[in-house]
Amino acid sequence: MVEIKYEPKGNRSAAYDGDKLIGESAYTITNGKWNILHTEVHPDYSGQGIGPKLIEKLVEAARENDKLIITTCPYATAQFGRRADWNDVKA
Repeated sequence: MVEIKYEPKGNRSAAYDGDKLIGESAYTITNGKWNILHTEVHPDYSGQGIGPKLIEKLVEAARENDKLIITTCPYATAQFGRRADWNDVKA
C-alpha cells in the first residue's frame, strides 16, 4: 500500500511503498512562501494518482502552517489549475 507523508525536515511530501521511496514533491522556502520545484513518481507507479496526492499533502501542510504556495514545477502548476479548492494557499 502506498503511503503519502509530509516531511518538513526534507521540505517535501514523499510517497512510500513500504520502505521504498517511490515519489516526492519538493519545495524551497522563498520569501516565506513554499515554492514547489519538483514532483516525480517512479514510472512503475505512474497512473495511480500519486502525483496529485503528493501535492495535496503539501497543500494540507501549508494550511496547517499558515503558508502560501507558489509553483515552479510545471506539474504542480497544472494541478493547481485543476483545483479551485486549493486557491486559499496559492500565492
